[in-house]
Formats: sequence, structure tokens, C-alpha cells
Amino acid sequence: MNKCSDCGREREKPASPRLPRRWKRREQSVYCPDCWRKQYVLRAISVPVASPLDGCYWRTLDVKLQAMWAATTACSNWMVTQLYARDVRRQPGDHKKPRMPQVYLYPEARQLFPQLPSQTVSALEHSVSARYRARRYEVVWTAAAALPTFRYPVPFPLPNQAWNVTIESPADKKRWL
Repeated sequence: MNKCSDCGREREKPASPRLPRRWKRREQSVYCPDCWRKQYVLRAISVPVASPLDGCYWRTLDVKLQAMWAATTACSNWMVTQLYARDVRRQPGDHKKPRMPQVYLYPEARQLFPQLPSQTVSALEHSVSARYRARRYEVVWTAAAALPTFRYPVPFPLPNQAWNVTIESPADKKRWL
């Protein structure tokens, strides 16, 4: 039995050692989804970049970023097209929409887009699948909407461990604080 450390809500523990869906663990405490949402808020920040590291020039960085954005855009559009191609088709007389078949595009995407890191392909597969599933009824069943498309530049997903922010001089630190 899982018990929320904050509100005391209980939920039966599944057969595996994992927590139930959307429950979170922080150190020794376990939190239900509502209490976790009350304690933490996801925020986006913008950080100005003074200069690229490793002797890279701005022009070089721009070229590399444009290449990654083009690859993520192409990969996203390929994935959504594949999801549609492998989905069920409505037949005359069908009254109930069947479940979407499980489609695993990661291996094919890795072969077609070798320039993209594995974490990026995985993140793209999750986000593209979620967007397709959200529009699936209108696209496949009622034909009231077009297939979702991704326009350049699609953001290049990075795992949290792949980057960090540093303040290099005390003068900069005073300006930020």
C-alpha cells in the first residue's frame, strides 16, 4: 500500500516495485499526483548565451543548430506520417473507433536519422505520438482535420544531463542576482 507523505491518501501497490502512475518519490517520501503538483511547478527560463564554448564561433554554432532543427523537423514529420500509415482505416459500417495499434518507430528513425542522438529520437517519438493521438479522431475517424505537421524549426530536445548553466565571473553573478 502506498501512502502519500503529505495528505495521507492511500493507493494499492502494484505487483512491481514501481509506484503507481503519476505518483512520485523524493528521497524517502512518496507523493500522490495532487500533492506533487501543489509542491512543484515546472518553469521555463531563458538564459542569454555570452559565447559558445570549445573555440566554436557563432557562425559555426548557427550552422550546427540549423542542421539539428532540420533533422528534428524531418524526423517529426516522418514519424507522424508513419503513425497515420500504420493506423486503422474506417470501413463502411464501422460504428466504434478501434484502439490505435502499438507502433514502435525508434529503430527505423535511428537508421533514417543517424545524426540525431538516441535521447532526442526517443523524446521526439513520445511527443509526436502524443500529438497524433490527440488529433487521431478528427484525422482518421471523421476526416475533419488534416494530419498534424511540424514546421521548421522543431525544437531540438536535450536530456537534462546534457547541459548545465554556469556564471563565469563575479561581475556577471551580481548582474544575475
